[in-house]
Amino acid sequence: MSKEIERSYLLVKPDGVIGEKEPLSDALKTIKSEGLSITCLKRVRMTEELLKLLYPHRFEDGTAEAAFRQCSIDYMTKADSLVIFVEGEGAIARMRKIKGKTWESGLRLKYAENFVYNTFHCPDTAEDYEREIVLLF
Repeated sequence: MSKEIERSYLLVKPDGVIGEKEPLSDALKTIKSEGLSITCLKRVRMTEELLKLLYPHRFEDGTAEAAFRQCSIDYMTKADSLVIFVEGEGAIARMRKIKGKTWESGLRLKYAENFVYNTFHCPDTAEDYEREIVLLF
């Protein structure tokens, strides 16, 4: 039984897009080598309002300190991000594996500076994808 063809995306945050292009190039190569199809690339400029919608759990009252929130806003709004839209069998789980966990695996192991400056984001579930894609596209 084959897995269902899914859609997902990888958000390459500003530090992966500006300056040294290695994180972006590495992400594109990794996605292709994993057999996922890249269907679209889109530059997006984050705003504070968009970040609150994309990461509601990070901006709820009491869930994060003001300094953390402001650091996230400053980081994500300083330059464009790039959204790499993909599709393929099990795309959501495969993109999570490609992205990896900060300091543990995948692209984040190679490029994340810390929990905020972690270079990449992708949806965790099909429901997250459906909610987030509307915001980013």
